[in-house]
Amino acid sequence: MHLFRMLRFVKAVLAGALAGAMIPLCVTLPLAVAALFAPGAPAEAVLLGVLPLLASLAVVLPASLVIGLPVCWLLRRRGAESAQAYLCWGGGFGLLLPLALVIAKGASEAILLCGPGVIAGAATGYVWWRGGAKRAADA
Repeated sequence: MHLFRMLRFVKAVLAGALAGAMIPLCVTLPLAVAALFAPGAPAEAVLLGVLPLLASLAVVLPASLVIGLPVCWLLRRRGAESAQAYLCWGGGFGLLLPLALVIAKGASEAILLCGPGVIAGAATGYVWWRGGAKRAADA
């Protein structure tokens, strides 16, 4: 039972990280492929290609642990679990995290992360909910 929840969590976090990194990956992957065929070090090209995914994962994983799991507990306790609830909570916190950087640090460029944040949060929430819904249907 706990293994299923762990795999469900990993799947949701990876899906959210990939979804959130998709827009930057559209820029960095072609650059990385071009850099692979240019003279120089291929390790930097590979790093350039996966850097958006690693950066997204570095945000999605702790946010899922600190925010996502308590929200899941709250929704389950109140009997309010649904796809819409997880999409809204995930997307909402995905929007709030970059906005918190803007407010706290005055980092106005962090506003550009709001779109990918919403996408990553909503995708993480939906995949988490979908995994639980399938499990409940199988039981």
